[in-house]
Amino acid sequence: MLALAVVTTLLTMLLLGAGLYVVMQLFGSPLTWTQALLFGAIVAPTDPVAVTPLLERARVPERLRALIAGESLFNDGVGVAAFTVLSSAALQGSAVRLGELGGLLLREMLGGMALGAALGWLTARLTTSARSQDTAVLLSLALVTGGYALGEALHVSAPVTVAAAGVTLMLLGQLARRRRAASGFPTLSAEARRASLQIRSFWEVTDQVLNAVLFVLLALEVLVLRPRPGLLLAGIVVAMLAIVARGIAVGVPLTLYQWRARRRPELQPFTPYTRRLMTWAGLRGTVALALAFSLPPGELRDTLLFLTYVVVIFSLLVQGLTVPILGRKAAAAAKAAEAQGSVPGASV
Repeated sequence: MLALAVVTTLLTMLLLGAGLYVVMQLFGSPLTWTQALLFGAIVAPTDPVAVTPLLERARVPERLRALIAGESLFNDGVGVAAFTVLSSAALQGSAVRLGELGGLLLREMLGGMALGAALGWLTARLTTSARSQDTAVLLSLALVTGGYALGEALHVSAPVTVAAAGVTLMLLGQLARRRRAASGFPTLSAEARRASLQIRSFWEVTDQVLNAVLFVLLALEVLVLRPRPGLLLAGIVVAMLAIVARGIAVGVPLTLYQWRARRRPELQPFTPYTRRLMTWAGLRGTVALALAFSLPPGELRDTLLFLTYVVVIFSLLVQGLTVPILGRKAAAAAKAAEAQGSVPGASV
């Protein structure tokens, strides 16, 4: 999952940065290579919050939903790390140092994963000994807020830290349930099931509320954003380039995996429509806007922020409204492949 996130995010950043550089030259508002790559780092991370419920209602296979959501969790950290280096270089007018970018990415990702795994293990131990459901909810809240703050303090990727902690917590829970089942005990007690349901419900509500608040704040910012009618057409072209770049970035690793899966029986091929759905469901949202807003005031910020708004709105309206159609096709194709007893490896 992490390798997929790194490859897709970096490829999207490079392809979209190159595309923006050419587009802005054609529209008479040239950017430097570093500034164009900075925009690529802003828009490369995807936001699965809005699309995940749509995929669930379309009955998309769970493995494909997990792949889309998991890749999105980790590509935020890759995008933020690249943004940190590129923003500094773009504002100072210096060239991008590939060694510095690679070193920072390595430190941010590996450090975040190690810290998140440790925090997830600690939280799992504490949750096991919790005497009430409320305590378990508060422990999960402390994991998210404290893990994020600790990741920033230690100069590792805070989003990757929290994502790795959540994945570790989930894996440890699954391992405990398998051990109980192997020992002949019930997988979960009634109290544990209620605690799990309460934690899930708490975070689902919190997720929706925080995203609603964030979008309201971003809408208020539009009121003071200087209109850039001359960049509107360029933004629409860039929004379409973002889809193309995402498709290429997703297609390369998935095609290589399918090629290996056809030669190694132990690997499970992806279901039909995997590449198409991962491309089309890669909506841009709050992460991209938050990164663009974090730039210091100036001409560069106004330009990149306006382009980011156009890409996000295009993504939500065009991709978001049509994802359910593609999701239903993916679900039907997966059922047909399952009925035939095989999953076609070439049709992803």
